[in-house]
Amino acid sequence: MKDNPQQAIARRIAKLTLAMAAFAQLLAVAPAAFAQAAGRDYPSRPIRIVVAYSAGTASDTMARAMTDELAKQMGVGADRKLSHF
Repeated sequence: MKDNPQQAIARRIAKLTLAMAAFAQLLAVAPAAFAQAAGRDYPSRPIRIVVAYSAGTASDTMARAMTDELAKQMGVGADRKLSHF
C-alpha cells in the first residue's frame, strides 16, 4: 500500500531530522577527543598576559596577580615581562 504524499514527506523529514541529530552529536563529541590529546602538555610555555595600559595601573596590578595565581595552579612559570602597549 502506497503512502499518500503527506506521509511520504513526513517520513523524509523524520529521517532527515534523525540524520541531522546524529551528525550534531558527532560534531559535539569530536572536539573533546582532540582536546584531550592536545591538552596533555598544555601549557608548555610560561604564561604571558598582554595589558593594554601602562605599568603600575590597577589593570597592570591585577594582571600580575592573576598571572602569578594561574602559574601556580597550572604548574608553569610566569613571564614577568608583561607586555604593555
